[in-house]
Amino acid sequence: VELQDWQRVPHTLARWISPEEITAGLKCAADYMEKRFAQMQADRVKRWQGPDLYIIIDEYIDIKLRAEKAQRDIIRIACKGRAAGIHLVICTQRPTRQIIDGTIRACLPAVLALRCSNAQESRNLIDQSGAEKLPRYGSGLYLTPSAVGVQRVEIPYYSPEDIEKVISFWEKQA
Repeated sequence: VELQDWQRVPHTLARWISPEEITAGLKCAADYMEKRFAQMQADRVKRWQGPDLYIIIDEYIDIKLRAEKAQRDIIRIACKGRAAGIHLVICTQRPTRQIIDGTIRACLPAVLALRCSNAQESRNLIDQSGAEKLPRYGSGLYLTPSAVGVQRVEIPYYSPEDIEKVISFWEKQA
């Protein structure tokens, strides 16, 4: 629901709703990743040189519950996709161990934790407590492999009007 306005952006390739669409879309993305790897091998390069592709999963629990077959492709893309210029943004309201399990967590190179319900959810995301103490809006804890420890970050608020201006701008660029 939160991302439906972004469908109007010319850069958006697809929107998947049903479990069948999610499964087929993620399989297509994983196959596309393999094609990029084949092209990289033919070009003898280690990193993709073309445009990047971002896959945004708005509520990860929906995929775990409704499209279980997509899990394999999510893990493949999370583990290998960065080198091929394919990136996953996975969002969830409840970052429990049942939702963000060890396999997917190990494949995510960077994590942004917003305010969590409790210290356990914070530890599941960033390997330490602290996100449960964040203010409700505007702050996050960011963990990346290149940083030493967790970094506190400020996150801007964009009103629906601001978002509409950005989307309208991109629509005019098409």
